[in-house]
Amino acid sequence: MAGRKSTPLHFAAGFGRKDVVEHLLQNGANVHARDDGGLIPLHNACSFGHAEVVSLLLCQGADPSARDNWNYTPLHEAAIKGKIDVCIGKSSSVAICNLIVDSHLVMLKANDVF
Repeated sequence: MAGRKSTPLHFAAGFGRKDVVEHLLQNGANVHARDDGGLIPLHNACSFGHAEVVSLLLCQGADPSARDNWNYTPLHEAAIKGKIDVCIGKSSSVAICNLIVDSHLVMLKANDVF
């Protein structure tokens, strides 16, 4: 996250600081802000498995299908790092769960598995 022109919201989301994320959002932080790698704060929250922050960002309009410079979505970040709780935890988002299913179906179809 460092050196990529990340915003305070990127850092708070990545460290799972829901209280700070709430404060920043209440004071006008941009939920769609991208760092130099094209990541939005939702990528950071998903990457580190902070399900409550993920839900909060989604409720504020964060795009679960936003792609970074490497074409990864926030879901990809969670899956790559094994952060399953982002999808199946009690504070998980229906949008993230639907994105997981859709992404897997697309990958299966692309590989002629389905």
